[in-house]
Amino acid sequence: MSEYRRGDQEIINFLKNLISKKIRVCFISSYWRLALYMQQCSKTM
Repeated sequence: MSEYRRGDQEIINFLKNLISKKIRVCFISSYWRLALYMQQCSKTM
């Protein structure tokens, strides 16, 4: 039983890392898009 639970914990940790990486990538890409948008706005002004 303890072996099984340890396997579960590893899977949960793996999923947590995966989700946090995905969130970080989404945040960075959206921030980058916003920066590009701001640059274009300042050019047109």
